[in-house]
Amino acid sequence: MTHNKLIIFGAGTTGIEALRFYGKRNVHCFADNFRAGLIVDGKEVISIKELLKIKENYGIIVALFATNYYQVTKQLSELGIKFESYFEDFIRYGKTLVSSRLTEKVATLRNSCGGKKICLVGNGPSLRTQDLERLQLAGIETMACNLINKIFNKTDWRPDYYCCFEDSLIVQNKDYITNDIDTKLKFVKYSIQNEVKDFYNNYINELVIMFHYFNPEPQKYNDLYEDISNIIGTRYTVMYIMLKIALYCGYDEILLIGVDNTMPPTVHTKNFVGVKSHFYEEDADELEKRKAIMNSVTKLDNYYDFYQNELNRDYLRIKEYAENRGTKIINVTRGGRLDIFQRMDLDSYLVPERKPLISEPPIVNSMGYGD
Repeated sequence: MTHNKLIIFGAGTTGIEALRFYGKRNVHCFADNFRAGLIVDGKEVISIKELLKIKENYGIIVALFATNYYQVTKQLSELGIKFESYFEDFIRYGKTLVSSRLTEKVATLRNSCGGKKICLVGNGPSLRTQDLERLQLAGIETMACNLINKIFNKTDWRPDYYCCFEDSLIVQNKDYITNDIDTKLKFVKYSIQNEVKDFYNNYINELVIMFHYFNPEPQKYNDLYEDISNIIGTRYTVMYIMLKIALYCGYDEILLIGVDNTMPPTVHTKNFVGVKSHFYEEDADELEKRKAIMNSVTKLDNYYDFYQNELNRDYLRIKEYAENRGTKIINVTRGGRLDIFQRMDLDSYLVPERKPLISEPPIVNSMGYGD
């Protein structure tokens, strides 16, 4: 940028991160389609109309996540507003923000798990304690996510690795994340949210890897499996990050379980409260936090369709990459709707000669979706 001052388009969480990245004294203000008139972190938020009047005097930086990023960049282009991407700058210069100690720790994992298998455990309603225990008995490593510890009171199984991406879940799960028992490493997204900063400043221990992230444009970045020791390119689900970590570690075979991919459309609108989409029952506080997140990111009526299309495209890219390097990804989830990867019954996978009994009932999860 040749301008002395910047305007950051996007006054949400990503915009605040960009403000920290560029430095407050280098930023004139924010611009935003929905927050004009507010003061965010000491900076005024102007409207798109106000931005048009002064656009020639400032460098415009777009700092938005996922859906809104593509909407806004299209909008700015149509209005003739030149801009650059916060994510591009973060990729170029963000490595200096990452602790060299953490970078070195992650780097030691690269291709360290050849000849091994790992199962990535989602929080879908189909998840069963018996299946987790059988994976453990079979000597298959596991990586779980989010609120998986809600199942711990029902089983002695514990994951080898853990991953969490959502700010609200990081705060809610602080006690488990900082507990150094049972798990080898925990990958947790770095965030500048006020309620998360205290966690990072006071509770991080040697088993927690804080990863910096960016949300790449799929048509522009082919970053999927580059060095994740500095920055991880994220997309629309924590399972995407877990797949990247597993591939980086070099596992020969990756299983998926509890990855139902059956969230109904109401989960991706502002009216999803009360919909069961996990193996556990959400309490009122958790539902309200999820509602707040959805209110901040859901601006389109067709967000669910957009989400599913993008998610499927990401999974297809991961599948292609894994196949090219000779890594198998097998979905052993009971039911669900994720059919992009090879499907296999867990019983048949663990004991190939066993055939399911005819008398075994079909699996129907609590949302009404069957096999």
